[in-house]
Amino acid sequence: MRHKKFGRKLNRTGAHRKALKRNLAINLIEHESIRTTPQKAKFVRPFVEKLITLAKKPTLHNRRRVASMLYNAWVKDKEGNKIKVVNKLFEHIAPRFKNRAGGYTRIVRLPKNRLGDNAPQCLFQLVEGEEVVKPTPKTVEAGKKESTKEESGKKEATSKSDFEVDASSKSEEEKEQQEAEEKGQEKSSDNQ
Repeated sequence: MRHKKFGRKLNRTGAHRKALKRNLAINLIEHESIRTTPQKAKFVRPFVEKLITLAKKPTLHNRRRVASMLYNAWVKDKEGNKIKVVNKLFEHIAPRFKNRAGGYTRIVRLPKNRLGDNAPQCLFQLVEGEEVVKPTPKTVEAGKKESTKEESGKKEATSKSDFEVDASSKSEEEKEQQEAEEKGQEKSSDNQ
């Protein structure tokens, strides 16, 4: 009887299970979506969620804790640059889930089984979090200039939301200018 016994053995030794857990977590952090069996996904899910929860508070202690749980692996980010898996977790993935209190992953069962052994398959993926936009120095300067002109120096743009609003209003102004130029070109072509 398995009274009070928890966890999954997955027909592997302890060291093999630990390696499997780390490898699946690293692949999920790198690709953000992997295909595996539902049993393995359910086995790794709590481990990955704990890693993301630790990464939401970017202290040196938490970095070291995450690094001790994962291999010192190199992964590629969205631009294709090689970075360490711990850095990708702390700098790219965790900020997306800043306002989310758990539930960072999902398991989606796939209709077709694996060809070799007819094992059920699933997609194990990170839930799409909020996309974090880091303001560039140009948008920061533009945001500060616009806010000082509009508010006569009462308040400077300090939060990221101020910069995002300034960038979106800029893009709307650029669109309006382009439309005005197109109308001007149409009028000049009609006159000819």
